[in-house]
Amino acid sequence: MNPLVSSMEEQSRNSLLIVEKQELEEKDLRFYQKDLEAMDEVANKELSKEDKDRFEKQLHDMAIMVERRKIVAETSMEIDSQSSEIERLLRKNYNISASYEEATAAVVVQWRNQVLKFTQMNICYLRGNLQKNKSRAEELSAEVMKLSAQLQHDVQAYNGLARMYKPVFRNIESSLMKMKQDGSVTVQ
Repeated sequence: MNPLVSSMEEQSRNSLLIVEKQELEEKDLRFYQKDLEAMDEVANKELSKEDKDRFEKQLHDMAIMVERRKIVAETSMEIDSQSSEIERLLRKNYNISASYEEATAAVVVQWRNQVLKFTQMNICYLRGNLQKNKSRAEELSAEVMKLSAQLQHDVQAYNGLARMYKPVFRNIESSLMKMKQDGSVTVQ
């Protein structure tokens, strides 16, 4: 998959979440304004049972909107974090690819220069050096492929460790919080 496309898709999802967050904030503001108007009415007259039920429903709706807003904010922060990590990995991958291309280009340039130089010399000597340079180019190519494979392995290992330890750390954190709330642990 093209890193640029995945980055653009991630930015598109982030934009959608930002728009949704703004819409929720606008709804929240409208609810707040309606509640202020209702409070003014209440101050001017005594509430009936219907009015009380309506206000309780509006209050309940506001609580739901606040909770949704909190979830959207947390999701947005998580997406930003993941987006930063993806961008970091894409930059690292790009740098490795660029290094590979530079190394390959350098080997090709070096090889061409040597071919031109050695064509003026003895054909046997040229064949020997050509074979030597070809072996060196193959070694460099193999080393670059090895480094690329190591990068992929490291990325997979990192992702595996993150998936494996994230729940453990959450469980430890929640256990410590519970112990703190129960009073069995004191923090100094």
